[in-house]
Amino acid sequence: MLFSSCENTRDDRVFFEAILALNDVDEDMDLFEFKEYFQKKLNRLSVVSEMDDNIFYNGEFEHYTTIFKELGIVNYSDLDVYLVDEIQNTDILSTKQYKISYTLISADGEEYDFIDYWDIYVENDKIFNGFVKETSDIVRWSEEEGHVDDAKIVEEQLIDGGAEHDDIVMSKITYLSDGLEVFGYMTRPADDNTKLPLIVVLRGGYGSEYWRETITGDSAYSEIARKGYVVIAPQYRGGAIGKDELGGGDLNDVKNMIELAKELDYVDEDDIYLIGNSRGGLMVLLLAREHIEGVRGGAILSGLYSLLFNYYYYERASGFYENTIGLGSPEENLEGYVKRSATMWANEIDIPLLMIHGKEDIEHCPIPQVYEFIDQMDRYGKEYEFIELEGVGHQIWDHPIKPYDKALEYIETISN
Repeated sequence: MLFSSCENTRDDRVFFEAILALNDVDEDMDLFEFKEYFQKKLNRLSVVSEMDDNIFYNGEFEHYTTIFKELGIVNYSDLDVYLVDEIQNTDILSTKQYKISYTLISADGEEYDFIDYWDIYVENDKIFNGFVKETSDIVRWSEEEGHVDDAKIVEEQLIDGGAEHDDIVMSKITYLSDGLEVFGYMTRPADDNTKLPLIVVLRGGYGSEYWRETITGDSAYSEIARKGYVVIAPQYRGGAIGKDELGGGDLNDVKNMIELAKELDYVDEDDIYLIGNSRGGLMVLLLAREHIEGVRGGAILSGLYSLLFNYYYYERASGFYENTIGLGSPEENLEGYVKRSATMWANEIDIPLLMIHGKEDIEHCPIPQVYEFIDQMDRYGKEYEFIELEGVGHQIWDHPIKPYDKALEYIETISN
Protein backbone atom coordinates (compact mmCIF):
# COMPACT_ATOMS: atom_id res chain seq x y z
CA MET A 1 0.00 0.00 0.00
CA LEU A 2 1.29 3.46 -0.90
CA PHE A 3 1.67 5.87 1.99
CA SER A 4 0.24 9.36 1.76
CA SER A 5 2.64 12.28 1.78
CA CYS A 6 3.43 13.57 5.24
CA GLU A 7 2.60 17.06 3.91
CA ASN A 8 -1.06 16.05 4.04
CA THR A 9 -0.91 15.24 7.75
CA ARG A 10 0.51 18.46 9.13
CA ASP A 11 -2.12 18.89 11.86
CA ASP A 12 -1.76 15.32 13.06
CA ARG A 13 2.01 15.63 12.91
CA VAL A 14 1.73 18.12 15.79
CA PHE A 15 0.26 15.31 17.86
CA PHE A 16 3.23 13.00 17.26
CA GLU A 17 5.69 15.84 17.87
CA ALA A 18 4.11 16.30 21.30
CA ILE A 19 4.51 12.61 22.05
CA LEU A 20 8.19 12.58 21.15
CA ALA A 21 9.08 15.82 22.94
CA LEU A 22 9.16 14.12 26.32
CA ASN A 23 12.82 14.47 27.17
CA ASP A 24 11.92 16.99 29.90
CA VAL A 25 10.06 14.34 31.89
CA ASP A 26 11.34 13.82 35.42
CA GLU A 27 12.78 10.30 35.49
CA ASP A 28 11.31 9.80 38.97
CA MET A 29 7.75 10.31 37.72
CA ASP A 30 5.52 7.33 38.27
CA LEU A 31 3.10 6.18 35.59
CA PHE A 32 0.13 8.11 37.00
CA GLU A 33 2.12 11.37 37.23
CA PHE A 34 3.46 10.88 33.71
CA LYS A 35 -0.03 10.25 32.36
CA GLU A 36 -1.37 13.38 34.06
CA TYR A 37 1.53 15.47 32.70
CA PHE A 38 1.11 14.10 29.19
CA GLN A 39 -2.67 14.56 29.29
CA LYS A 40 -2.32 18.26 30.14
CA LYS A 41 0.28 18.68 27.42
CA LEU A 42 -1.98 17.17 24.78
CA ASN A 43 -4.97 19.19 25.93
CA ARG A 44 -3.13 22.35 24.89
CA LEU A 45 -2.98 21.23 21.24
CA SER A 46 -5.56 22.63 18.84
CA VAL A 47 -5.73 19.31 16.96
CA VAL A 48 -6.67 17.33 20.06
CA SER A 49 -10.06 17.27 21.77
CA GLU A 50 -10.10 18.01 25.50
CA MET A 51 -9.11 14.71 27.10
CA ASP A 52 -10.31 13.13 30.32
CA ASP A 53 -8.95 10.27 32.41
CA ASN A 54 -10.43 7.62 30.12
CA ILE A 55 -8.44 8.81 27.14
CA PHE A 56 -5.21 7.00 26.34
CA TYR A 57 -4.45 3.92 28.30
CA ASN A 58 -1.54 2.77 30.38
CA GLY A 59 -0.08 0.72 27.53
CA GLU A 60 0.85 3.87 25.60
CA PHE A 61 2.54 5.46 28.59
CA GLU A 62 4.42 2.28 29.54
CA HIS A 63 5.47 2.02 25.89
CA TYR A 64 7.13 5.44 25.82
CA THR A 65 8.36 5.62 29.41
CA THR A 66 10.10 2.28 28.87
CA ILE A 67 11.85 3.56 25.77
CA PHE A 68 12.82 6.96 27.14
CA LYS A 69 14.04 5.74 30.52
CA GLU A 70 15.87 2.58 29.40
CA LEU A 71 17.66 4.28 26.51
CA GLY A 72 18.22 7.63 28.25
CA ILE A 73 16.52 9.63 25.51
CA VAL A 74 16.94 13.42 25.52
CA ASN A 75 15.85 14.39 22.00
CA TYR A 76 14.46 13.20 18.67
CA SER A 77 14.91 14.00 14.98
CA ASP A 78 13.81 13.01 11.46
CA LEU A 79 10.12 12.60 12.24
CA ASP A 80 8.06 11.48 9.24
CA VAL A 81 4.32 10.89 9.47
CA TYR A 82 2.52 8.81 6.84
CA LEU A 83 -1.24 8.39 6.64
CA VAL A 84 -1.60 4.73 5.66
CA ASP A 85 -5.40 4.53 5.61
CA GLU A 86 -8.54 6.21 6.89
CA ILE A 87 -11.70 4.34 7.87
CA GLN A 88 -14.98 6.22 8.19
CA ASN A 89 -16.63 4.42 11.12
CA THR A 90 -19.64 6.75 11.49
CA ASP A 91 -20.68 10.16 10.17
CA ILE A 92 -18.50 11.92 12.76
CA LEU A 93 -16.00 9.23 13.82
CA SER A 94 -13.10 7.97 11.74
CA THR A 95 -9.97 5.90 12.35
CA LYS A 96 -6.72 7.15 10.89
CA GLN A 97 -3.93 4.58 10.60
CA TYR A 98 -0.45 6.08 10.67
CA LYS A 99 3.08 4.92 10.14
CA ILE A 100 5.54 7.18 11.95
CA SER A 101 9.31 6.93 11.65
CA TYR A 102 11.72 8.86 13.83
CA THR A 103 15.14 8.83 15.45
CA LEU A 104 15.60 9.03 19.22
CA ILE A 105 18.83 10.48 20.58
CA SER A 106 20.26 9.45 23.95
CA ALA A 107 22.30 11.56 26.37
CA ASP A 108 25.53 9.91 25.21
CA GLY A 109 24.78 10.63 21.53
CA GLU A 110 23.51 7.19 20.51
CA GLU A 111 20.80 7.24 17.82
CA TYR A 112 17.95 4.74 17.59
CA ASP A 113 15.71 4.48 14.53
CA PHE A 114 12.10 3.61 15.19
CA ILE A 115 8.99 2.83 13.17
CA ASP A 116 5.63 2.74 14.97
CA TYR A 117 2.11 2.16 13.69
CA TRP A 118 -0.71 4.03 15.40
CA ASP A 119 -4.49 3.95 15.21
CA ILE A 120 -5.82 7.44 15.89
CA TYR A 121 -9.52 8.08 16.50
CA VAL A 122 -10.86 11.38 15.19
CA GLU A 123 -14.25 12.86 16.07
CA ASN A 124 -15.45 16.07 14.45
CA ASP A 125 -11.96 16.60 12.98
CA LYS A 126 -10.14 16.44 16.32
CA ILE A 127 -8.11 13.59 17.81
CA PHE A 128 -9.78 12.14 20.88
CA ASN A 129 -8.03 8.81 21.31
CA GLY A 130 -5.29 6.57 19.98
CA PHE A 131 -2.95 3.70 20.65
CA VAL A 132 0.22 2.07 19.40
CA LYS A 133 -0.79 -0.87 17.22
CA GLU A 134 2.65 -2.16 16.26
CA THR A 135 6.20 -1.17 17.06
CA SER A 136 9.55 -1.52 15.37
CA ASP A 137 12.16 -4.14 16.24
CA ILE A 138 14.21 -1.67 18.29
CA VAL A 139 11.21 -1.12 20.58
CA ARG A 140 10.71 -4.83 21.02
CA TRP A 141 14.40 -5.09 21.85
CA SER A 142 14.03 -2.53 24.63
CA GLU A 143 11.05 -4.34 26.15
CA GLU A 144 10.76 -7.89 27.46
CA GLU A 145 11.89 -10.45 24.90
CA GLY A 146 9.75 -13.42 23.90
CA HIS A 147 10.53 -16.88 25.21
CA VAL A 148 13.32 -18.55 23.23
CA ASP A 149 11.69 -21.98 23.51
CA ASP A 150 8.36 -20.95 21.99
CA ALA A 151 6.98 -23.54 19.54
CA LYS A 152 9.21 -26.26 21.02
CA ILE A 153 7.49 -29.65 21.35
CA VAL A 154 7.57 -30.94 24.93
CA GLU A 155 5.75 -34.23 24.31
CA GLU A 156 3.83 -35.99 21.54
CA GLN A 157 1.39 -38.73 22.51
CA LEU A 158 -0.04 -40.97 19.82
CA ILE A 159 -3.79 -41.54 20.07
CA ASP A 160 -5.15 -45.01 19.36
CA GLY A 161 -8.20 -44.52 17.20
CA GLY A 162 -8.87 -48.22 16.68
CA ALA A 163 -9.35 -50.05 13.39
CA GLU A 164 -11.70 -47.42 11.97
CA HIS A 165 -8.90 -44.83 12.13
CA ASP A 166 -5.95 -46.94 10.99
CA ASP A 167 -5.62 -44.83 7.83
CA ILE A 168 -4.74 -41.70 9.80
CA VAL A 169 -2.27 -40.77 12.54
CA MET A 170 -3.62 -38.83 15.52
CA SER A 171 -1.59 -37.31 18.31
CA LYS A 172 -1.77 -34.90 21.24
CA ILE A 173 1.09 -32.42 21.22
CA THR A 174 2.24 -30.49 24.28
CA TYR A 175 4.38 -27.48 23.36
CA LEU A 176 5.69 -24.21 24.74
CA SER A 177 3.99 -20.86 24.24
CA ASP A 178 5.04 -17.77 26.22
CA GLY A 179 6.69 -20.17 28.67
CA LEU A 180 3.45 -22.12 29.22
CA GLU A 181 3.02 -25.81 28.40
CA VAL A 182 -0.11 -25.73 26.24
CA PHE A 183 -1.45 -28.47 24.00
CA GLY A 184 -3.25 -29.21 20.77
CA TYR A 185 -4.07 -32.10 18.47
CA MET A 186 -2.74 -33.17 15.11
CA THR A 187 -4.22 -35.54 12.54
CA ARG A 188 -2.68 -36.58 9.21
CA PRO A 189 -2.85 -39.34 6.60
CA ALA A 190 -0.93 -42.45 7.71
CA ASP A 191 0.74 -43.45 4.45
CA ASP A 192 1.46 -40.12 2.75
CA ASN A 193 5.06 -39.01 3.08
CA THR A 194 4.78 -36.03 0.74
CA LYS A 195 4.49 -32.46 1.94
CA LEU A 196 0.81 -31.75 2.56
CA PRO A 197 -1.16 -28.54 3.04
CA LEU A 198 -1.86 -27.57 6.64
CA ILE A 199 -5.32 -26.76 7.99
CA VAL A 200 -5.61 -25.07 11.37
CA VAL A 201 -8.96 -25.84 13.05
CA LEU A 202 -9.81 -23.26 15.71
CA ARG A 203 -12.42 -24.25 18.26
CA GLY A 204 -15.13 -22.13 19.81
CA GLY A 205 -15.81 -21.56 23.49
CA TYR A 206 -13.91 -19.86 26.28
CA GLY A 207 -11.59 -21.38 28.85
CA SER A 208 -10.53 -24.90 29.74
CA GLU A 209 -14.08 -26.24 29.90
CA TYR A 210 -14.02 -26.28 26.10
CA TRP A 211 -10.78 -28.24 25.84
CA ARG A 212 -11.17 -31.45 23.91
CA GLU A 213 -10.08 -34.52 25.83
CA THR A 214 -9.51 -36.45 22.60
CA ILE A 215 -10.29 -36.14 18.90
CA THR A 216 -11.20 -39.74 18.09
CA GLY A 217 -14.91 -38.95 18.08
CA ASP A 218 -14.68 -35.77 16.01
CA SER A 219 -15.24 -36.59 12.36
CA ALA A 220 -14.25 -33.09 11.21
CA TYR A 221 -10.57 -33.70 11.99
CA SER A 222 -10.40 -37.22 10.57
CA GLU A 223 -12.35 -36.44 7.40
CA ILE A 224 -10.22 -33.42 6.62
CA ALA A 225 -7.05 -35.49 7.10
CA ARG A 226 -8.41 -38.25 4.84
CA LYS A 227 -8.72 -35.70 2.06
CA GLY A 228 -4.98 -35.09 2.10
CA TYR A 229 -4.35 -32.48 4.78
CA VAL A 230 -2.38 -32.22 7.98
CA VAL A 231 -4.80 -30.86 10.61
CA ILE A 232 -3.77 -29.11 13.82
CA ALA A 233 -6.17 -28.00 16.55
CA PRO A 234 -4.60 -25.80 19.26
CA GLN A 235 -6.72 -25.76 22.44
CA TYR A 236 -5.55 -22.37 23.83
CA ARG A 237 -4.40 -21.63 27.36
CA GLY A 238 -6.81 -21.35 30.28
CA GLY A 239 -7.78 -23.02 33.55
CA ALA A 240 -4.61 -24.13 35.30
CA ILE A 241 -2.51 -23.15 32.23
CA GLY A 242 -2.41 -19.36 31.99
CA LYS A 243 -5.44 -17.18 31.26
CA ASP A 244 -7.65 -17.32 28.20
CA GLU A 245 -7.85 -13.69 27.02
CA LEU A 246 -10.15 -14.30 24.05
CA GLY A 247 -7.70 -13.14 21.44
CA GLY A 248 -4.90 -11.88 23.68
CA GLY A 249 -1.94 -14.06 24.69
CA ASP A 250 -3.90 -17.15 23.67
CA LEU A 251 -3.41 -16.11 20.03
CA ASN A 252 0.28 -16.89 20.56
CA ASP A 253 -0.71 -20.49 21.35
CA VAL A 254 -2.12 -20.77 17.82
CA LYS A 255 0.82 -19.02 16.18
CA ASN A 256 3.33 -21.21 18.01
CA MET A 257 1.57 -24.41 16.99
CA ILE A 258 1.57 -23.20 13.38
CA GLU A 259 5.30 -22.52 13.65
CA LEU A 260 6.09 -25.96 15.05
CA ALA A 261 3.96 -27.57 12.32
CA LYS A 262 5.89 -25.68 9.64
CA GLU A 263 9.04 -27.48 10.81
CA LEU A 264 7.57 -30.95 10.23
CA ASP A 265 8.82 -32.82 7.18
CA TYR A 266 5.32 -33.64 5.94
CA VAL A 267 3.89 -30.07 6.12
CA ASP A 268 3.99 -27.61 3.22
CA GLU A 269 4.79 -24.39 5.04
CA ASP A 270 3.61 -22.30 2.08
CA ASP A 271 0.13 -23.85 1.91
CA ILE A 272 -1.78 -23.09 5.14
CA TYR A 273 -5.51 -22.52 5.71
CA LEU A 274 -7.64 -21.56 8.71
CA ILE A 275 -11.08 -22.83 9.78
CA GLY A 276 -12.68 -21.37 12.90
CA ASN A 277 -16.08 -21.77 14.49
CA SER A 278 -17.71 -19.28 16.88
CA ARG A 279 -14.86 -17.80 18.98
CA GLY A 280 -12.50 -19.61 16.59
CA GLY A 281 -13.79 -17.32 13.85
CA LEU A 282 -12.36 -14.35 15.73
CA MET A 283 -9.04 -16.20 15.95
CA VAL A 284 -9.10 -16.65 12.15
CA LEU A 285 -9.57 -12.90 11.71
CA LEU A 286 -6.82 -12.02 14.19
CA LEU A 287 -4.42 -14.38 12.41
CA ALA A 288 -5.41 -12.96 9.02
CA ARG A 289 -4.53 -9.50 10.30
CA GLU A 290 -1.06 -10.73 11.28
CA HIS A 291 -0.23 -11.75 7.68
CA ILE A 292 1.48 -14.97 8.74
CA GLU A 293 3.70 -16.30 6.01
CA GLY A 294 2.15 -19.24 4.19
CA VAL A 295 -1.49 -18.58 5.24
CA ARG A 296 -3.55 -18.41 2.03
CA GLY A 297 -7.20 -18.35 3.09
CA GLY A 298 -9.76 -19.14 5.74
CA ALA A 299 -13.32 -20.09 6.63
CA ILE A 300 -15.42 -18.71 9.49
CA LEU A 301 -18.39 -20.74 10.71
CA SER A 302 -20.88 -18.98 13.02
CA GLY A 303 -18.05 -16.65 13.86
CA LEU A 304 -17.45 -13.85 16.32
CA TYR A 305 -16.45 -10.68 14.46
CA SER A 306 -16.65 -7.78 16.90
CA LEU A 307 -16.47 -7.55 20.68
CA LEU A 308 -17.35 -3.87 20.41
CA PHE A 309 -20.58 -4.72 18.61
CA ASN A 310 -21.46 -7.53 21.00
CA TYR A 311 -20.75 -5.41 24.06
CA TYR A 312 -23.48 -2.93 23.18
CA TYR A 313 -25.81 -5.33 21.35
CA TYR A 314 -25.96 -8.20 23.81
CA GLU A 315 -26.27 -7.44 27.53
CA ARG A 316 -24.89 -10.78 28.74
CA ALA A 317 -21.75 -10.30 26.66
CA SER A 318 -20.82 -7.00 28.30
CA GLY A 319 -20.49 -8.51 31.78
CA PHE A 320 -18.60 -11.50 30.39
CA TYR A 321 -16.09 -9.29 28.58
CA GLU A 322 -15.65 -6.91 31.51
CA ASN A 323 -15.34 -9.39 34.35
CA THR A 324 -14.59 -12.93 33.13
CA ILE A 325 -12.09 -11.94 30.44
CA GLY A 326 -11.00 -8.86 32.39
CA LEU A 327 -11.19 -6.32 29.57
CA GLY A 328 -13.16 -3.74 31.51
CA SER A 329 -15.51 -1.56 29.49
CA PRO A 330 -14.72 -0.02 26.07
CA GLU A 331 -14.44 3.35 27.83
CA GLU A 332 -11.70 1.91 30.05
CA ASN A 333 -9.96 -0.24 27.43
CA LEU A 334 -10.88 0.78 23.91
CA GLU A 335 -7.64 -0.69 22.55
CA GLY A 336 -8.53 -4.16 23.83
CA TYR A 337 -11.96 -4.06 22.20
CA VAL A 338 -10.75 -2.64 18.88
CA LYS A 339 -8.10 -5.35 18.66
CA ARG A 340 -10.88 -7.94 18.95
CA SER A 341 -13.26 -6.22 16.49
CA ALA A 342 -12.51 -7.01 12.85
CA THR A 343 -15.19 -4.54 11.78
CA MET A 344 -12.65 -1.84 12.72
CA TRP A 345 -9.81 -3.18 10.57
CA ALA A 346 -11.30 -5.15 7.68
CA ASN A 347 -9.01 -3.14 5.40
CA GLU A 348 -6.07 -5.16 6.81
CA ILE A 349 -7.48 -8.55 5.76
CA ASP A 350 -5.59 -9.77 2.71
CA ILE A 351 -6.67 -13.42 2.41
CA PRO A 352 -9.92 -14.72 0.88
CA LEU A 353 -12.56 -15.72 3.42
CA LEU A 354 -15.63 -17.93 3.41
CA MET A 355 -18.25 -16.94 5.98
CA ILE A 356 -21.20 -19.16 6.90
CA HIS A 357 -23.70 -17.89 9.47
CA GLY A 358 -27.20 -18.72 10.67
CA LYS A 359 -29.68 -15.92 10.07
CA GLU A 360 -31.35 -16.58 13.44
CA ASP A 361 -28.14 -16.30 15.46
CA ILE A 362 -29.18 -13.44 17.73
CA GLU A 363 -27.40 -14.28 20.99
CA HIS A 364 -24.06 -16.09 20.70
CA CYS A 365 -22.64 -14.27 17.66
CA PRO A 366 -25.42 -11.95 16.46
CA ILE A 367 -25.58 -11.81 12.68
CA PRO A 368 -25.71 -7.97 12.40
CA GLN A 369 -21.98 -7.93 13.20
CA VAL A 370 -21.43 -10.11 10.11
CA TYR A 371 -23.33 -7.63 7.96
CA GLU A 372 -21.20 -4.81 9.36
CA PHE A 373 -18.00 -6.73 8.61
CA ILE A 374 -19.16 -7.51 5.06
CA ASP A 375 -19.91 -3.81 4.48
CA GLN A 376 -16.29 -3.06 5.39
CA MET A 377 -14.98 -5.89 3.20
CA ASP A 378 -16.96 -4.46 0.27
CA ARG A 379 -15.71 -0.97 1.01
CA TYR A 380 -12.10 -2.11 0.65
CA GLY A 381 -12.63 -4.55 -2.22
CA LYS A 382 -11.69 -7.65 -0.22
CA GLU A 383 -12.28 -11.19 -1.48
CA TYR A 384 -14.92 -13.25 0.32
CA GLU A 385 -17.94 -15.52 -0.03
CA PHE A 386 -20.88 -15.30 2.36
CA ILE A 387 -23.51 -17.99 2.91
CA GLU A 388 -26.47 -17.08 5.10
CA LEU A 389 -28.48 -20.03 6.40
CA GLU A 390 -32.23 -19.40 6.74
CA GLY A 391 -34.03 -20.61 9.85
CA VAL A 392 -30.81 -21.55 11.68
CA GLY A 393 -29.24 -20.05 14.80
CA HIS A 394 -25.72 -20.46 16.12
CA GLN A 395 -25.57 -24.27 15.87
CA ILE A 396 -25.11 -24.85 12.16
CA TRP A 397 -23.02 -28.03 12.32
CA ASP A 398 -25.81 -30.44 11.34
CA HIS A 399 -27.14 -28.26 8.54
CA PRO A 400 -27.47 -30.08 5.17
CA ILE A 401 -24.88 -27.71 3.72
CA LYS A 402 -22.26 -29.49 5.91
CA PRO A 403 -20.23 -26.42 6.91
CA TYR A 404 -16.87 -28.18 7.21
CA ASP A 405 -17.31 -29.81 3.79
CA LYS A 406 -18.21 -26.40 2.37
CA ALA A 407 -15.12 -24.91 3.99
CA LEU A 408 -12.94 -27.57 2.37
CA GLU A 409 -14.53 -26.95 -1.02
CA TYR A 410 -13.73 -23.26 -0.66
CA ILE A 411 -10.14 -24.00 0.37
CA GLU A 412 -9.71 -26.23 -2.66
CA THR A 413 -10.90 -23.45 -4.98
CA ILE A 414 -8.39 -20.94 -3.65
CA SER A 415 -5.52 -23.44 -3.42
CA ASN A 416 -5.59 -24.24 -7.15
